[in-house]
Amino acid sequence: MAEAATADACTMTVAEDAKTIALAGRLDTNAAAALWSRLMAHAADGGTVIDLAALDAVDTTGATLLVSAEAAGAGNSMRGASPRVEDVLGRVREALAAPRPKPESRL
Repeated sequence: MAEAATADACTMTVAEDAKTIALAGRLDTNAAAALWSRLMAHAADGGTVIDLAALDAVDTTGATLLVSAEAAGAGNSMRGASPRVEDVLGRVREALAAPRPKPESRL
């Protein structure tokens, strides 16, 4: 039997084989906070497919969760993102890859 969790307007369903995780609805800050540890725990094992076909919207916090989960284990991947969701994912990937500013030195 598949495992499901709902947080605000987002539902996360883990397939019986625990290798496919489907997200549906809106993955915003509140939903990401509620689902973060569960999604990351599944993704840490690697080989996880995160299915975004039923994800209607994502904000930058939700996208940060998805990008982090994809990077959490070897062979993890995302599929099925709408152009709108893919746009936010792309912007978050760029921001995370950018060099961090160096702190100002104080004398």
